[in-house]
Amino acid sequence: VGIYLKTGLAFRKMENISIFNEKLYESLFLEVTTNRGKKIIVGSIYRPNTNYSSLTHTEQFNQFHEILLNTLSAIPTSTETFIAGDFNLDALKYDSSHFVSAYIDTLFASGFLQTITKPTRCTKDSATLIDHVLTNSIQPNFDTAIITNKISDHFPIITFTLSSKPNITKTSYSFRDFSTRNINEFKNTLSNFTWDNVTNITNPDDAYDQFHSTFGDIHNIYFECK
Repeated sequence: VGIYLKTGLAFRKMENISIFNEKLYESLFLEVTTNRGKKIIVGSIYRPNTNYSSLTHTEQFNQFHEILLNTLSAIPTSTETFIAGDFNLDALKYDSSHFVSAYIDTLFASGFLQTITKPTRCTKDSATLIDHVLTNSIQPNFDTAIITNKISDHFPIITFTLSSKPNITKTSYSFRDFSTRNINEFKNTLSNFTWDNVTNITNPDDAYDQFHSTFGDIHNIYFECK
């Protein structure tokens, strides 16, 4: 198992749930700090499909199942988590395989959803959904993709997450409506105004102040600042 992270992301390995048990369960878990300071958990799990010499197939699955359940239980429900890997359990056989139904039911009981819904490994004789992405993220919908390119005998799979959007500061702009109608009404009001409050003042400074105030009041009536 392995995980690639973009350069610059802070992370720590979660030793308590990064478990390697040969031919039973292999996993790696990281707590990743995003560029916005949010902590998420990213995990990779591989369930080998080879026979364990001293265990029956059922015993082998039961031990895997127990480790998986303990791992999911150890993950805080408040921490957004994404787990990807090759589980060698065909999720399309929920109704026909006891192992698959037990696995899927455990995910649901632990608050996890398997987001990949189409076959990820195809041959001439079969099409199986054995590569999964598990998450406890609460989203209105999940966008996923399967790249049907035979880089290996499994198709690459993708689950897109809802990243928090950057805070955008809304900018306000002030404007005045200098429409033809407003301009004409403004001119008519100025023309019909007596201006006695200005011409009756003998002090030119006071007269100007009064004129400026009156003109400004009329201006703001017809060209209100919005």
